[in-house]
Amino acid sequence: MSRIRTATIDDADAISRLVASLAQHFLEDPDDAAVQPFLATLTPAATAQRIASSDFRHYVAEDESGVCGVIALR
Repeated sequence: MSRIRTATIDDADAISRLVASLAQHFLEDPDDAAVQPFLATLTPAATAQRIASSDFRHYVAEDESGVCGVIALR
């Protein structure tokens, strides 16, 4: 069973892995130099910085395997 909760800094690695793993589906060429600045925003450190920011609200969906979904609101 899944549950939704507010994300914490401890979720940054899992969120980063999840979103980065999906990048290939919405980027024409993930290896293109033009997308590297965007990909840099998906690192665990950048994700943790956004989670800590009062400018964003992050929520994660969890199941028995861990974080399986995320949404960030600005």
